[in-house]
Formats: sequence, structure tokens, C-alpha cells
Amino acid sequence: MYAWIERKVAQYKYSAKRGTCFDVAPDKDFTGSTVVDHSAWDSLLKEKVQRNEIDGIELNVIDYKSLSEDERFSAYRNTLSSVSLGDLSPNEKLCLYINAYNFLCIDKIISSFKEQGKLPKSILELKKSGVEVWDQPAGIVGGETLTLGQLEHDILRSKWNEPRIHACIVCASVSCPDLRKEAFMVDRLNEQMNDQVSQWLLNEKKGSAVRG
Repeated sequence: MYAWIERKVAQYKYSAKRGTCFDVAPDKDFTGSTVVDHSAWDSLLKEKVQRNEIDGIELNVIDYKSLSEDERFSAYRNTLSSVSLGDLSPNEKLCLYINAYNFLCIDKIISSFKEQGKLPKSILELKKSGVEVWDQPAGIVGGETLTLGQLEHDILRSKWNEPRIHACIVCASVSCPDLRKEAFMVDRLNEQMNDQVSQWLLNEKKGSAVRG
């Protein structure tokens, strides 16, 4: 049921391009060393994300101003753009694209902050020349320029048979699942995804609630 709902929510605008569809391998199947170094992103999330409350909703909040001034942010952008996709297992690619989506979504907010001198009230305010933020070029991943919409629907939703992804990608909105306070790592991917779903559903203000 959860997977069916997730697909229906996106189908009004995006049609997933189905091809080879991967299942997420168990964490114990991963051996060896990781190809992509997510340590810069991991350290930033651990330092810049704090628990707070907005409009009566408890959530993880990121310090955009501090993040915008940190050299590790630009360094991780370079990591994403230069990675060789052919060297990655399906689980490593999934980690890459989840981390990339969250990073590039935040990067959109930071770019607006630098241009306008203030944070937007909503990411939807970043619409330009009639083009919604989801359909604007967001950044380069593995040598390819992608929009947030392409990352979510043409890649993540299309290439993995995995409804937990919806709890792991965050669109810089209060109503979204919480931004995780660490990067997704291939040796703990299932553990992290399970925890994201659990924490999201436990939050009655934006996950689920039983009435009556």
C-alpha cells in the first residue's frame, strides 16, 4: 500500500521511466571499501543540523548561513560531479543519489540566500521564468547535469524498487521527512532507511496519526 501511494503522488506530473529496477541489497552483503567519499557531507550534517520547532512541528533544522560559508560544502559538490558511476554497485549508487538529492536541494536554498540576502519562506519561491524549482538544473552528478525532478523520478523512483526512498529525500520543507543528521552510507543503508521511515511515521505532525 505504501509503495502504491508513493507512486500515485508523483504520477500527476512525472511518469517514471521504467527499465532495469534494482532491489536494495542487505547491508551485510557489502564488503570492501566505498568508492565515493561522503565524509564531507556527513560531517556537515552532524554539525549543522539541530532539532528545533517550526509552526508547532518538531523537526531537524539546518543552519543555512553557516553551511554556505563552509568550504566542505563546495568540496562535496565537486565530489558529486566527478564520481565515476560505472565503478559503483547499485547500493552505492542509491547512497550517492539520495545524498545528492538532499545536497542539491539545500544548495538551491543557499544559492537563493546568497543572491537575495535572505532565506526564502518556501522553496517554491525559487520558481524562475515560469520554471518550477524541481525542473531547473540543480547540479552535476557523475558528469551529468540533473534537475531535482530527474533525480527523484527518473532515477530514484524509476531504478529502485524501494518505497523507503520517499522517507530519505528531503525537499527543504517543514512537511517533508526529517533531514538525516548524517550522510547515507552503503554499509548501513538499510539500517538508515528503516530508521528514516520509523522516525517519519512516529512524528504525528507530519508522519502518521491515529484519531479516535
